[in-house]
Amino acid sequence: MPYVGELFSLTVSVFCPRDQYKVYKMPIDLEWIPDGRWLPRKCNGCEYACGDPICLRCRHDLTILFFDHPDWRPLEAIYPLRPKDQQPC
Repeated sequence: MPYVGELFSLTVSVFCPRDQYKVYKMPIDLEWIPDGRWLPRKCNGCEYACGDPICLRCRHDLTILFFDHPDWRPLEAIYPLRPKDQQPC
């Protein structure tokens, strides 16, 4: 069992919504909290991320994806963007 405050780094392969047909690696850190689960920290994006709105939304959606499913460990590349009608804001 992890201890409180322990960090776990995970690298996820992501289909890039900005540069189609490319797969990039995105690191995300998860922290073990007293509730007994992993809590994702903010995803900083891939090595090609910029201030483009698509990149910002991609990072946001990946963070929310791991917030909703903290024990998920994808084995294949994923497409992180959710439909706009599921956006929380």
